[in-house]
Amino acid sequence: MRKPNRPPELTPEVIALCRLEFEQSSAVPPGWTTGLLGDVLWEVWLSGYWLRNQLVERGAPEKMAQDICFAHGQMSVGRDPWLVTKELLKQFELGFKPEPGRELAEALLQGAPVQVTPVNPKDES
Repeated sequence: MRKPNRPPELTPEVIALCRLEFEQSSAVPPGWTTGLLGDVLWEVWLSGYWLRNQLVERGAPEKMAQDICFAHGQMSVGRDPWLVTKELLKQFELGFKPEPGRELAEALLQGAPVQVTPVNPKDES
């Protein structure tokens, strides 16, 4: 696996704390934190953690940040999660967000463009 292009604000301390959360999370099935699968999931987890913090800093309510991060996880399958993170943050800054869920998953599987909806963080608080 190639070295990920992580943002510089991810200090070793932040990475270590996030790694501990990843390895102890009930959301990650046992055995999925090691090997190649663990490496891939770890980068999705870490990039999602960074994305959530960036969204909240930019005024996204918690629920909206969670939805965008869920979409990030869906969109990262088979893709570089850091590139997905940057694209989602850019979309948010332009006033759009993807809607996570079944329709997004089906669009991704079919190679269709991801639909985004206009977003106003103040409307979703």
